[in-house]
Amino acid sequence: MLIRDGRIFLTFLSNALIFFAIYQANDWLTPWQVNLKLDFLYLVFGCLYLRIRSSLIVALGSGAFVYAGLPSWTIAVVSFGAVYLLVIYFRDHFHRDNPLQVLILASVGNLLLFILIGLDATYGQWGSFLWWQRMLVDLAFSEITLWIVTLPLIHWQRHCFLYFGINVAAEMQSR
Repeated sequence: MLIRDGRIFLTFLSNALIFFAIYQANDWLTPWQVNLKLDFLYLVFGCLYLRIRSSLIVALGSGAFVYAGLPSWTIAVVSFGAVYLLVIYFRDHFHRDNPLQVLILASVGNLLLFILIGLDATYGQWGSFLWWQRMLVDLAFSEITLWIVTLPLIHWQRHCFLYFGINVAAEMQSR
């Protein structure tokens, strides 16, 4: 039963911890005027290891949680849902245990979310050279950081699930 499924709660809890870690990192990076946009970190574990219905709930809920303070939070939720559906469509073509494929998936997913949400949030500033410079610097730092933290984060989330007796890797292989 979906309501009793602890996977959703554990994934939301880990996404909340990821959110606060990114928020803290962005606070530390403020003097250098760099803003990390690591939105796909909220989706990558659910897309790779959860059932489709559970991961859809996590994707839409995470989008609403992360962007609840913005006036156009619905665009963020729709963007999270669209990128989620795209990743789910290609999920069976990726090997979850191949680090390079997971990193490419995370990088492309984060790039799509960066474009969809970033262009909507900064509408009207597209003609400014400084805006493009800022966006490209943020994108570069975000992608480099994503490549560094994605695999340890997935490993940590899998161990959290194992601690509670849920072996998501074995469940996905048995299908």
